[in-house]
Amino acid sequence: MQYIRKHPTQYKLVEGSKLIIEKGMVGATGVIYVGLPEFEEMAFILHILRLNDRFVDVGANVGVYTILASKNCGAESYTFEPIPKTYSVLQRNVSENKISDKVHLYNCGVGQNNCELLFTAEFDTINHVIENKTENNKGLLIPVVSLDNIFHEECPQVIKIDVEGYETEVLKGAGKTLSSPETKALIIETNGSGARYSHSDMEIHRILTNYGYTAYNYLPYKRELQKVNSPERQNTIYIKDLDWVTKRIKSAPKFKKFGVTF
Repeated sequence: MQYIRKHPTQYKLVEGSKLIIEKGMVGATGVIYVGLPEFEEMAFILHILRLNDRFVDVGANVGVYTILASKNCGAESYTFEPIPKTYSVLQRNVSENKISDKVHLYNCGVGQNNCELLFTAEFDTINHVIENKTENNKGLLIPVVSLDNIFHEECPQVIKIDVEGYETEVLKGAGKTLSSPETKALIIETNGSGARYSHSDMEIHRILTNYGYTAYNYLPYKRELQKVNSPERQNTIYIKDLDWVTKRIKSAPKFKKFGVTF
């Protein structure tokens, strides 16, 4: 059995890609024990993206999605991580995978407008924007941008958003990006954490369906999409161009993890 070593250590993601993990990185340890910790969504990324596609990773943490997108698929990633300590680990992982030419790194948050917001900094994968006055307000003041102010002409094919409840605010600042014909699919966290900002998962669902997206879950071994009528419990995949996405996932190369091909 693998275990977490005291010093930073390389662990294999899938063929050709790796992640540097050290003690204290609670979220990243899923790579050691289960391979791809969000298997359905990460397999979806591997199956849908191709060389020189554009992928957006909002709330990247240490960069697993970005590495899969840019190292394994060859896509160009636009990767956002607000917490400086985590961002430095993200930079290291991008460098170790030799994909610096493929990844545009942003040490900032993403929201509805360009501004500055307070973030927690001591909660690893669940760091988040501080708005509730009952929280410890000794946070970090971090720049925040909107996706519409990043993407003017060439929009991404696929977007992933995992910002611990602030997803609705990210969507509010991405209307033009979500409306673009180039944007085909989106993976978004829907685990109820938006309640801290008085947002619900159904609000996310309504916003995206109004932009023409439909909710699905993904069956990686069958390479099939299964339509759902409401958000899933952890993450939900939303698709706007089903024909395009279906052709991509059916024609994608095979990958292997822990001896299992998908």
